[in-house]
Amino acid sequence: MFDQDNHEREAKRRFSRRTLLVGAGQMAGLSVLGWRLFQLQVVNHGRYAPLADENRISLQTLAPKRGRILDRNGLVLADNEEHFRATLTPGLAGDVAHILSLFRRIVPLQHDELEKLVRRAKKQSRNPSILIATDLSFEQVAEINLFAPRLPGIATQTAWRRKYRQGPATGHVVGYVGNVERVGLDDDAVMRLPGMKTGKSGIEAGMEKQLRGQGGTIKIEVDAHGHAVRDLESQEPREGRDVLLTIDAALQKRILDRLMRERRASCVVLDVTSGEVVVMASVPGFDPGDVAEGISNESWQRLVNAEDKPLLNRAIAGQYPPRLDVQTGNGAGGIAKGLCRSGRTRKLPRDLRVGRSFLPVLETNGAWRRRFPPSGQGILRCLFL
Repeated sequence: MFDQDNHEREAKRRFSRRTLLVGAGQMAGLSVLGWRLFQLQVVNHGRYAPLADENRISLQTLAPKRGRILDRNGLVLADNEEHFRATLTPGLAGDVAHILSLFRRIVPLQHDELEKLVRRAKKQSRNPSILIATDLSFEQVAEINLFAPRLPGIATQTAWRRKYRQGPATGHVVGYVGNVERVGLDDDAVMRLPGMKTGKSGIEAGMEKQLRGQGGTIKIEVDAHGHAVRDLESQEPREGRDVLLTIDAALQKRILDRLMRERRASCVVLDVTSGEVVVMASVPGFDPGDVAEGISNESWQRLVNAEDKPLLNRAIAGQYPPRLDVQTGNGAGGIAKGLCRSGRTRKLPRDLRVGRSFLPVLETNGAWRRRFPPSGQGILRCLFL
């Protein structure tokens, strides 16, 4: 009986010791776990809080509205038009080819376009978005948003498209915009946005920084699938500045109509009181809207390789023989003496005196021609409107 009592006491002692050891071990483990949690939540809060926010917050850059280009009288030469477009983020889409095949049921896509988008998605990083469709109707946007759970990675956006109101009349002066071909590390973040345009020629290129504006940002809370839950914070983009030119669009059109009778010609008109360029016309020309909205490779090659070079602004880039400034003197003298008349051809009774010089001239249908000696550069011509 006493042996049994001793055995029970010994068992209780062993149980109590085991309990103590297990409890101590649990306390030690909980202490280590608590310290680790304290270290993560408090001590290293500054390090891990931004990493946690990156998992639930998507920071997106908003494209600014490009500034307008106006003539000296405030007439709009280039501005913007609002339209809807769709983008694809490969990292959220998963099977890009399958998602695009579903997207084709809403927005028609040619087979070669689909293959090009799939190849592009495989080549680039999976995080940047790809522009897949533009000029969407309101009904198409509504249908895409309705089936958003079945189209992961596809989003609709409101964007701006460049419009050139005067067409070919101011094409060389205003220039045109095109896709961003290369992006440097120090370039503006908006240059990485899908479908972003930058100036390629004319005022669009020369005043790019002023016209582009400054991009904005928006913080969006997303779920585990990357779908937007709510907007947290936003900073609106700053519109580009308007650029006022010294060009008179109405006078430019009038002079251009006259120049169109010639195969190749150019004209520059200056304000003698200020030196401002009032007209800078060149023919043949081109419509910058056709180039900016996306021109096919075949059409672009025809434009570049055309014999008369319509992309060349002859007013500033044309190459002409020496002594071309003599025509201005001929024309000024002819007008001053009332000798410049249109509709007949005659030999002038004497040479035209300009300052201390005598210039042999010939009037032909309102065009004064200065004839150089055989060793000269041939015949140069000055037209009067």
